[in-house]
Amino acid sequence: MRFKKLVTILFVFTILVSCSESNDCFIADSVEKIKEININDTVYFLYLRISGFNEKEYFYELYGREPKFDNCGKAEAGPISNLHVDTSVGKPVKLIVKNEALSLRFSKNSNGVVDLKKISIEIKNH
Repeated sequence: MRFKKLVTILFVFTILVSCSESNDCFIADSVEKIKEININDTVYFLYLRISGFNEKEYFYELYGREPKFDNCGKAEAGPISNLHVDTSVGKPVKLIVKNEALSLRFSKNSNGVVDLKKISIEIKNH
């Protein structure tokens, strides 16, 4: 019984330390630049964030200036838009950027796998 309590305390301590402001993280996000997008003479930076340990969650993030990330995957300033990729809706086939906002178009056809790093991107001006 003592061993179980000790393991629980150690686990909670590890999580608390990983959530501190230091750059030591329990599970770091993976962040990769997808593309620089020029809209009306303004350059935006599109990134794909992968979070999680076993169950991965994917997010597209749009920044108004090129971000710098710490070793935990946290940017010094937040994105101007972000979008969770919910694959339960269908297979993502196109990322749409409109008015500094992100949206996805899905296909009900679940055949094949989409590389979220190479997804088709559509820019809509107004």
